[in-house]
Amino acid sequence: MSLSILSSRSTGSCRRRLGRTCTFASSSPQHYFRSKSHHARHTCTNTCTGIRTFSNGSTSATEENNNPPPITTPSLMGSTLRGAGQVIFLNSATSGTVILGGLALGDPYLATMALAGVTTSTAAAKLGGLDQAALGDGLWGYNGALVGCAAAVFLHPLPPVSTLDFQSISSSPAVIDAAGWGLASTVMGASVAPFVGVALREAMGGVPQWTLAFNAVALGALLRTRPFAAPPAPVEEAVDATASVAGASSVDQVATMTLLEAPLRGISQIFVVDSSLTGAAIVGGTALYSPGLAGHMLLGSTVGSLTGYFLCGAPIDEITIGLWGYNSALTSMGIGTFFVHSPKTMALSIGGAAVTAGAFGAMKVVFGMWDAPCLTLPFCAVMSGCYLLGRGGVQGLQLAVSPHSPEKNE
Repeated sequence: MSLSILSSRSTGSCRRRLGRTCTFASSSPQHYFRSKSHHARHTCTNTCTGIRTFSNGSTSATEENNNPPPITTPSLMGSTLRGAGQVIFLNSATSGTVILGGLALGDPYLATMALAGVTTSTAAAKLGGLDQAALGDGLWGYNGALVGCAAAVFLHPLPPVSTLDFQSISSSPAVIDAAGWGLASTVMGASVAPFVGVALREAMGGVPQWTLAFNAVALGALLRTRPFAAPPAPVEEAVDATASVAGASSVDQVATMTLLEAPLRGISQIFVVDSSLTGAAIVGGTALYSPGLAGHMLLGSTVGSLTGYFLCGAPIDEITIGLWGYNSALTSMGIGTFFVHSPKTMALSIGGAAVTAGAFGAMKVVFGMWDAPCLTLPFCAVMSGCYLLGRGGVQGLQLAVSPHSPEKNE
């Protein structure tokens, strides 16, 4: 189920392991914490040699301060695909492509809206002159992708169809109307998402904004439209529904395979899709980038689902469709991305996933009073707390200098 802010350029100082002091020009005083990408293009300059040193440790041996490297404009396609991956902290066009393909397997309409959203946000950031390094890493697009997913499910879902014939579906006036409004809502919301992210940066006090820009944009519409509001069912239907839920209220009465699919469905629910096949594709795309992050993702979704059932008393049907897993999966992935791998980091990943599930249960009730979903707010709240814990100097918990993955963080 994530989530990086860039501030206006400022100067500061950092101390490397070798003990030298250097100044840098970066997007924020916490330059290496503002980007989800290990390859963020922030630089620092050794005051003795004048050599420019990149935040990933590489250097250009002869570049002088007065001869900076040329700034290249990232391609729109590459930035868009990276943006799809950055929803779950993956700075990879390949992983983004796999994720979009996985979404298409579970819900082609939603995948189309996600692609429209991430493309719109990326193009808006490019036209708006936002930071080019972040643009190239896809950091302006991922909130737009989630806006498209929310629009496809909560704002303008396709009406039920009685045929699987594509020509008949595509020519249906009701389908055309829903898809048209869905696209319009996606473009409108996604076009402002990157600028909402810029506005949020000052309020976060050096903590990344995760997916708060998406939540702000989407909830602005969902709290008004109240997608969960429905007319009361007739008495006969209500009785039947109660009996159905009661019949599926026990784990013993749910197929084992369905339970085993719950973590994968939780992963797919990051993008508001209920499909174990989509979840498997997302795990595969993540493993291409980092097997360690794929492990954190599965761990978080599993812990969230177990916490929901055993500690929060969640209905088994909510567990099996992944509702209790997606926020926890995002929290575990965030910890795997931003922290140096260690036993305490793994403990934080497990504990953070459990706490996130509890937060989801509480926020689900609160937002349910307004007939709206809580989206990824539980992840944003708990991950912010974990991040601040990492800054608090807890022994064994160390924020990575250049956040990337458990394999590369140091």
